[in-house]
Amino acid sequence: MLGRLLLVIMAAILVAGCSTPLPNAQPKSSLEHMDDSIEKQLLDLNERVQRLEESHSRLLNFRRSHIDLTSGVPGQIVVVYYWDYLTTDLLQPVEVLIPASVDPLRGAIEALVAGVPDAGLFSGIGSFPELLNVSIDGRTAILEFDEQLEGFEGGTGWATAVLTSLVYTATADPRVSNVMVLTSNRPAVLHGMVWDTPKERSPLVLPQRVGELIRYEGPEHPKESRGEL
Repeated sequence: MLGRLLLVIMAAILVAGCSTPLPNAQPKSSLEHMDDSIEKQLLDLNERVQRLEESHSRLLNFRRSHIDLTSGVPGQIVVVYYWDYLTTDLLQPVEVLIPASVDPLRGAIEALVAGVPDAGLFSGIGSFPELLNVSIDGRTAILEFDEQLEGFEGGTGWATAVLTSLVYTATADPRVSNVMVLTSNRPAVLHGMVWDTPKERSPLVLPQRVGELIRYEGPEHPKESRGEL
């Protein structure tokens, strides 16, 4: 009995010791309170930034899955390979809805050149040339632009990006295996690189990579896609 009583007294002393401030304990200074306030504000700000980033990501994904260039007329889907403005080493394939009356190859290349700035997608062709003519000879797509194609002052990296996005987009059309690009009826010249032979797809060099296809999810989704990966 005495042993139990001693245990109860010791427990009470321990509890009292935990709840009573130590003799040497000092109250927080105003500077420490200010530090706590700043830390809380930073945590709140970080949470707000995360919520904004999540909201922006949802809006961006929605925009990229609803690229409709038909202006309300019947449409068809093509696959366009854009460069991702937010992840510059990412070649992003996207299903785009274009008018059904337009040749799918022409429609895909025109969509590529225009880019989708509000969705962070671009071609690398910053000079926005006019596509003069599109034809297919055998399995070779022949794309003729005006001389504005060569007017963009880019380096080797730019020339490679343009070549890649054009070739990947054109060969997404099941009728095409390789691509020839002309300016004013002669082989295009991009930063000293003469496009004098048809180009095929080639594997990207790291850190560049191809993203996962973004499907079109807008209204009046056609049942079939003309594009291929």
